[in-house]
Amino acid sequence: MKRRHLLVTLVAVLVAPLASGQRPAKTRRIAVLMGGIQDPTWVEALRDSLKQLGWIDQRNVVIEYRWAEGDASLMRRYAAELVNGKPDVIVVRSATALREAMGAAGEIPIVFVSVSDPVGNGFVQSLARPGRNITGFSNLNYDMAGKWLQLLREVAPHVKRVLVLQSPNNPNWPGWLHAIDSSAAAMSLAVVRGSVTDRAQVEPVISKFAREPNGGLLVLPDPFLQPQRDLILSSATRYRLPAIYGGSGFDNGDGLIYYGADSTDFPRNAALYVDRILKGESPANLPVQAPTKFKLIVNSNVAKAIGLAVPASISLRADKVVE
Repeated sequence: MKRRHLLVTLVAVLVAPLASGQRPAKTRRIAVLMGGIQDPTWVEALRDSLKQLGWIDQRNVVIEYRWAEGDASLMRRYAAELVNGKPDVIVVRSATALREAMGAAGEIPIVFVSVSDPVGNGFVQSLARPGRNITGFSNLNYDMAGKWLQLLREVAPHVKRVLVLQSPNNPNWPGWLHAIDSSAAAMSLAVVRGSVTDRAQVEPVISKFAREPNGGLLVLPDPFLQPQRDLILSSATRYRLPAIYGGSGFDNGDGLIYYGADSTDFPRNAALYVDRILKGESPANLPVQAPTKFKLIVNSNVAKAIGLAVPASISLRADKVVE
């Protein structure tokens, strides 16, 4: 009798929510494909932002992460792995990672962050109406190229040649080059293409460029360059090259100048769109948003090490000056 009573009770507990019109809450799945290096702070910020919206990891949502360390082939493999887990939405960081995720996702909604020129790259139809299953938050417009060159020339007026560093596998490489060539011509600067696809190429490309005088370095946003961060920073100092950096991973003030989008809000923004999609909204109707906050960081110690002084015109505008 006790066994029969227990069975009846168990059935009643399971059936009661359905009888009252309620359904057991479904655990949703969020896949996160990051193009660059591991960033625990970013992960924690995304998890906390989702929690504030009611999505608690390992309770009503499962979040699965992959970090590709700048390797496009790993991005492709990880995208396939994440899609096999049948996520409800995919969060992607970087244009290269987005390209690989799009190839695997099918109709699964994608929310991207840190992607430049999403319309020009064919990721979305327009910023206001992205269309398809993709939306998110763009990073930098190509007009940033002129601002980088102006800042570099301001801190190092002697610069006449600029080495532009990025992987040609990055979807934004042609767009950046076009914008940089145009801005450099107006400033009488010669542009040297530093296309690198392997870590072993980085230092030789920089050292070869530095053999001639009056050079400067522009390091473009690229997940491939994030793992090479320390090598790039040390090479710029060793060869006494004034350098400006525009990508995440270089925004901690260790380089001469960083100028780019303030990515602090990116995890929170991504969480807001994920929440809306999980609650039934279509990414096609969620407008792509551009960054509204930028930060300028200068390192006077690096300037001294390469024989420069940071002009007051820059230090007064800087959000942070590393002394």
